[in-house]
This record gives sequence, C-alpha cells and structure tokens, in this order.
Amino acid sequence: RRTVHDLGGGPCVTGTTNGLCVALIMPRAAATPDVTCTNTLSAFSTKAPVCLGPLRRGVKGACRTVQAVRSAIAAAPALPQVPRPMRADDVLPERALLGDQDAVDELVNTVYASLQTAGPDDPTLETVSTFLRNGGSLETTAKELSVHPNTVRYRLKRAAETTGWDAADAREAYVLRTAIALGRMHTA
Repeated sequence: RRTVHDLGGGPCVTGTTNGLCVALIMPRAAATPDVTCTNTLSAFSTKAPVCLGPLRRGVKGACRTVQAVRSAIAAAPALPQVPRPMRADDVLPERALLGDQDAVDELVNTVYASLQTAGPDDPTLETVSTFLRNGGSLETTAKELSVHPNTVRYRLKRAAETTGWDAADAREAYVLRTAIALGRMHTA
C-alpha cells in the first residue's frame, strides 16, 4: 500500500481468495498498472506466479479482473516458462480452455472480430487462417491464395497491427488460431 501511495496511486485493496493474495489498485499519476506491478513485485513470493490483470472499472470490473487473474494463475502450468509478472491476457487461449468466458469473449469479440473489421471482402482473415494452416509458410500460403509472397507479408503485418498478435510468432499464432476457431464456432 505504501508503494502504491508513494507512486501517487489511488486506493489499494488487498485480500486473499483461494490461497491467492490479490491487490486491487486504482491507477493514477505514475501508478500505471505496469509501474505499480514492477514496483510491488518484491512483496510477492518468488515461488508463485505474479499476474497483472486487465484494467477494468467499477466493482463488476474488479470482479472480472480477479477472475481473469485466478484463471491465468490456473493456466500458468501450461506455459513452458512463466514470465514474472505475467499478464492475464498473455494466456487467453489457456484461460478459454479452462472455461473463462471473459477470455473467450476477448478472443472472439476483439481478436477474431479485428480480423474482419474491413468487411467481408477483406482477405485478412483468410490470409491469416491459410498461413496458420500451412505451418507459417509464406510461399505455400501465397500459392494457395494466388498472390505474391510480399502480399502475404503485407496482410500479415496489417493483421498484427489490428489484432496485436503476430502470426509469425509461434506463441502468438496459437492465440490467433484459438481466436479463429472460437470465432468460427461462435458465428456458425
């Protein structure tokens, strides 16, 4: 609480839930979520993961953040190496597998939807799907879509800018693959 106060942050509420220590902090001034988490990291056990939840507002938002963190902590064993701190949004696919509806909603309504923002004629979703299905091969994707490999590169770059996830990165490709699968099931 003192660190949050010294950073200029708002009220800090702490408590425990199912063996987890939870701190809800109102970001303000220099007390951004990242800065606050970095400066308070030493207060938490080095033997357990520390997770930064998504920024939400109000009581309902606080409940959703705590649930996202609990789900992310439960998903942490699926990662080969758990970052310290980890972000709840870094394990969206694993949270979705655990039944976390907020993670499913984020993958469908944000990631999958952003692949379709330009409308039904936009080839972004098809390009990313084809690239992922072909194991990340630019040439195979270009051949299947009857375009130049540079066109595939451009579309993948645009997709990374709009979704925040890069299909050329193995971990981020998993997030995209999960979002596409959930999105297709949701719209079927």
